[in-house]
Amino acid sequence: MLRKAARAVHHMPPLLRLFAGASVLILVVSLFAAQLAPYDPYATDPQLILQPPSAAHPCGTDNYGRDLLSRILFGARTSICAALLIILVAATGGSLIGLLAGFFRGRTDALLMRIVDIVQAFPSLILAIAVAGILGGGLTNAVLALMLTTWTQYARLARSMTLAAAEETYVQAARLSGCSSTRILFAHILPNIAGTLVTTAVMHISTM
Repeated sequence: MLRKAARAVHHMPPLLRLFAGASVLILVVSLFAAQLAPYDPYATDPQLILQPPSAAHPCGTDNYGRDLLSRILFGARTSICAALLIILVAATGGSLIGLLAGFFRGRTDALLMRIVDIVQAFPSLILAIAVAGILGGGLTNAVLALMLTTWTQYARLARSMTLAAAEETYVQAARLSGCSSTRILFAHILPNIAGTLVTTAVMHISTM
């Protein structure tokens, strides 16, 4: 597997390799922010207010005397972890709903898609702000609000692909062989649509 990954990286265009390397570097640095940050990101010092970049503070300090480099490192970790959690939950839940709607169709499809329509009738950012206002402030509630407004696009995508996959020959053969609906969904249809869902999720992370 490592050889395949190395071969894939080797065949990437130089610019794509540069972006991939930068992304990996940012991810690693953010994960080890506690070990790499030179200062406590919350420590204030009135004598260091709005200092320019220097050897001691490479990115300078803010209006409370806090080291900006340390705050950037810790902020990156929080942002990346929150985005990963939001997309993981939203993509998993939305894809499952789309699978069920596309496979069972009929009343199940109508009910689930009407819920999707209701959620999508509101601008996602405004809906997220409204939900966060109801739940209260804080990172946890903000993450929950974004989860509740993000899953619908995965539901629609999974539903459309499931509708198409359900007509394929391999699904018809699985039905004729006596496979249960659960097995057809998760052993035959899901593996064939997972690639598109994962690609969409990875691209979506960058917008969070």
